[in-house]
Amino acid sequence: MQKENLISVGDFWDSLRYQDVHLRILNFENTNKKNLSNQKIHDLLMKTITFHDIFVFPESTVCYPKGRKFYRARKVFQADIHSAQDLVSGWTNKDFWEPPASSVSQIGRLNYKNESMLYLANTFPLCLLEGRAKENEFYVISQFINRNEINLTPIGLPYSVADMPPLSDHATIIGNQFVDFFRREFSRDVGKGTEWLYQSSNVIAKDFFDLPEPVSHGWIYPSMQDHNGLNICMRPHLGHEDFVLDVSILIQMISIEGNNVQFRTIGAKKKDSNVFILY
Repeated sequence: MQKENLISVGDFWDSLRYQDVHLRILNFENTNKKNLSNQKIHDLLMKTITFHDIFVFPESTVCYPKGRKFYRARKVFQADIHSAQDLVSGWTNKDFWEPPASSVSQIGRLNYKNESMLYLANTFPLCLLEGRAKENEFYVISQFINRNEINLTPIGLPYSVADMPPLSDHATIIGNQFVDFFRREFSRDVGKGTEWLYQSSNVIAKDFFDLPEPVSHGWIYPSMQDHNGLNICMRPHLGHEDFVLDVSILIQMISIEGNNVQFRTIGAKKKDSNVFILY
């Protein structure tokens, strides 16, 4: 991410004062963005991170070789086991993937209204934590495996120093200021009534961390529900090209405390099968 190729990342960060960056970030965070347009948020971000008409940030991707497992949880809105089983037994293969664009009625962390994205978590418990799973609720948990190598643009993750020259201590501190800023703004915990916060995360991803499709297949970012967890989001249509649906299970939640998940399995769908087996 670089507005002008005039200066190296290390030299740019070395040229900045910690207090100046801190005050810019503080001003952005204290600005009420509830009713701002995407363009206004974009302009505010540019004002925050641009110094002397320049902003430089290292571009990188996280690569996953084929064969890695990721997980998606879909809540089943039924009151009892038999109703949940009856509903899911009538699902077709598409029901285990992301919803159709026409069904996306609200903005999300990386999607606008009527924009469908495949969101996945890197662990089984995390997809339930992201779904705010509660006791006695029913969920279908699907395991996906990437059949191709995938490259993802990180947002809010520590930048890779592998392809960078050594940084001074001061440049490292400034760089971490920017990383932490993007992580906080992109990954804010959003609840009912604060969905407008997703507008900033969309602008950050699509205006500042949007590498071209041949280079990046989507995004990867830290979870706010488990600070050791990672979420990924695939670009529209690329999920089906790069992943296969391996297995799905229908569960009833018993309890969830951190990564300790207890549940009852009441159905399963095996790979390449259109039959949901009920238990």
